[in-house]
Amino acid sequence: MRIRAILWVLIFLAASIPRILWAGVSPETAKAVEAAYPPAVEHYGIQSAQDDLDMTKLRGFAVVEKGGIPAEPARYFISWQDYDYRGVVIHLGEGDKLTTRRGEIYAYLQRGDVMAVAGIKIFNDTIYLKLISPEVYVPEERSADKHHSRVTVMAGFKFTKGMLEQGPDAVLKIMKEWFRPFPNMDDAKAYSQGIQDQLKAASAAASTPAPEGGKASSGAVPAATAVVPDAKASSGDQRVKTLEEKIDDAKRQLDEAEKELNQIKGSKKK
Repeated sequence: MRIRAILWVLIFLAASIPRILWAGVSPETAKAVEAAYPPAVEHYGIQSAQDDLDMTKLRGFAVVEKGGIPAEPARYFISWQDYDYRGVVIHLGEGDKLTTRRGEIYAYLQRGDVMAVAGIKIFNDTIYLKLISPEVYVPEERSADKHHSRVTVMAGFKFTKGMLEQGPDAVLKIMKEWFRPFPNMDDAKAYSQGIQDQLKAASAAASTPAPEGGKASSGAVPAATAVVPDAKASSGDQRVKTLEEKIDDAKRQLDEAEKELNQIKGSKKK
């Protein structure tokens, strides 16, 4: 009996040690996240484009607040296949760095895009939102493609221990800065339309020509409605800059090679 009691104590301690060292997402936080982003009722439409998405089984929606998050369409082979919920992790303790798998990215979600919550997964310190566009998604740069489908992403929020210790409200505040939750599609679309109107107004203000003898309009938006620059645009600008630097470097190398070649030719003539 004594040996059996000792074994039970050892098993209990072994199971408790990981929780003591790192508790991860608490049950209270997990419950709060599920209440804010209620997942869809499980059905084949959220798994495969071969079946229609059942709108009556979608219980939660989210509007993208920060653009630049990779998303993928359904796999296509003769006809549409399963959805590809590309994993994307937001490292909140590392300057909101985004990481994802290797390979070409189909599209980047834009600020104002409406997504439906397909599911929620929690692994240790990371909360994943499985998101699917409730409508067929046509990226501007892929508008000429023959086939389009809904797009999906599994966006993970990797929290630090300190963030999680602040409780459910602090965790939800951070998540809402990326995906603002709504209980129905109408409310989500209304909020999205507000963002679109805001972006159009900012674009119009920025393109206003300067009055004669005066200064050009700065296109500034009031602080309460400031527009967050789209991460995709920033990424594109950085890529252009990188390519320009490579071209300049290649030109320098070519100039140096030509100088060296002329020196060799000159020495031969002598």
